[in-house]
Amino acid sequence: MAELNVNQLLLLNNLKYLNWITNASINISLKKLLTCILVLAIILLNGCSKVHHYTMDEKKEIVLKYLEDKYEEEFEGVSYAPSEILKLHDEFWVYPKNGSKENDLFVVTGYYLKKLKKYEMHDAFFGILIHDKYFEYVNNLALTIIDEFYLSVDTKSNNPC
Repeated sequence: MAELNVNQLLLLNNLKYLNWITNASINISLKKLLTCILVLAIILLNGCSKVHHYTMDEKKEIVLKYLEDKYEEEFEGVSYAPSEILKLHDEFWVYPKNGSKENDLFVVTGYYLKKLKKYEMHDAFFGILIHDKYFEYVNNLALTIIDEFYLSVDTKSNNPC
């Protein structure tokens, strides 16, 4: 094997030193990145734990009170579907106590607003209230255009998405 002269030895030594510095820089950068990710995850997860989570019974009471205050009548709950990964709102199926469970059933959707710190709701009871008049209006309108037809009117759905 050929002997290395002094200049070649110095160059080889400098390359090893440069390689060590580069690896150390990458390791330091990787450590900084991982530390930042960890701190960010801790902050985000801690923020999520401050959200108020209502129980099913609390949500049901909130929904029934909301409807009673809004329409000045009492309602009965039939079923409850909690929010899920792809459905970010709760669904409550209710009907007015003085109405029919079969004909007057409608949905109330609810979800928690973190920024306002309150449970927000939307209901489809208005569709129950206007159904007969709306059916009559659309039927009379259609009669001016066509003699025979089948008419179906759905004013009960309430899909916020």
